[in-house]
Amino acid sequence: MELPRKSPRNTLSASQLEKVCYRLGTSLRTGIPIAQAWGNETELLRGRIRRAFEGVQTQLNNGSSLSDALTAQPCFPLLLIEIVRVGEETGRLDQAFLRMADHYQAIVRMKRTFLQGVTWPVLQLTAAAAVVSVFFVVLHLLETRISGLVAPDVFMLGLSPLENLTLFWAVLVGAGLGLWLIVKGVTSGWFGSLPLRMAMMIPLVGGTIRDLALSRFAWSFGTAVDSGMYATHAMQLGLRSTQNRFYQSHEPEIATSLAAGEDFFSALRRTDAFPADLLQTIRTGELTGELTEGLARLSDDYQEQSAINLRRIGQISGVSMLTAVSGVLAFAVLFMYASYLGTLSEALSGQSITLEQIRADQIRLNNSPLNDGAEPTSKSIQEQPDEEEPNQNPILATRDEMVKDFVENNEDFKQIESIYQTLGR
Repeated sequence: MELPRKSPRNTLSASQLEKVCYRLGTSLRTGIPIAQAWGNETELLRGRIRRAFEGVQTQLNNGSSLSDALTAQPCFPLLLIEIVRVGEETGRLDQAFLRMADHYQAIVRMKRTFLQGVTWPVLQLTAAAAVVSVFFVVLHLLETRISGLVAPDVFMLGLSPLENLTLFWAVLVGAGLGLWLIVKGVTSGWFGSLPLRMAMMIPLVGGTIRDLALSRFAWSFGTAVDSGMYATHAMQLGLRSTQNRFYQSHEPEIATSLAAGEDFFSALRRTDAFPADLLQTIRTGELTGELTEGLARLSDDYQEQSAINLRRIGQISGVSMLTAVSGVLAFAVLFMYASYLGTLSEALSGQSITLEQIRADQIRLNNSPLNDGAEPTSKSIQEQPDEEEPNQNPILATRDEMVKDFVENNEDFKQIESIYQTLGR
């Protein structure tokens, strides 16, 4: 029966599949019939998954094969169906389930490592987004309640604080939605085999994808050959078990070579798609008659290496997420600090009286005993003589003395004066 090419929807999680496959494999190894073993799994399930398992149970009771029964249910992945088909046709269904249990266990471990690595960076990113949001809200409140205050335009687009906040969240949501669509499209096959081909060129990621696919191919192909299948059929099962469009695309070419009488080694070598260690194992196995044993050993090696690579990918993903969040936070802090310095510079450059004038003139007002109360202007201060004259008004004299003491002895004022001299007028 030809399997659908489109990936099924609403599949079980890797954790659920790992447990189910292990229990079924163990039950079949001890001699329990598949219908009984499947019924034992169905009894304790609930909801949608139970209905799917009951549908499989019904078809098994009616005499259907397990692979056909799984194909009729949308919650079982194509990879599991392909491996189960190999197990049924080779008489090693127990090994097929145990092999898939190991496969899903490696995926579960990779996901756990990845989540452990990205949890803290995601929390930091969430906290940073909250802080930035509060910052824009505070700017809006200050601008509306303090007359004459103009909030800095952080993004320099001529927007108000609330408009900048909306833009900030629009960028975050858009980036998250775009990333989700890319992942969804790749996993659903929207873009064909191009993303897979590009991913296989990435160091570590490409090697992991290749090792996982070749591990399944080596085991399935070796098991099919050991069962006495025709060469073309055994190769077809092996290629389809990879669930990798790159290797599956060579199926017609390999089938043509095998039909022309070539051996497995020559047919695979002609495609220039398989690594040297796999080709050498197949050549040695064909010459010695131990093809199944060599492929089984090679499959275990690929499985072990892919598990190591998956853990590394999870760790690298966590570090990458932390680096990205740190970069966003650093950019935000520097941008806000630059805006603050710009505002401070504008405020200092707008002063009508320089600090040099304050020190030289000591903020001295007119000496008339009865001043009309008008504040001195920069022009009046600049026009006053350099030589000090004692102020005859005791109140004004006391104030002038206080100002003089503040200018000459206050450390905070000296720091402000130093900043002002550095920035310029």
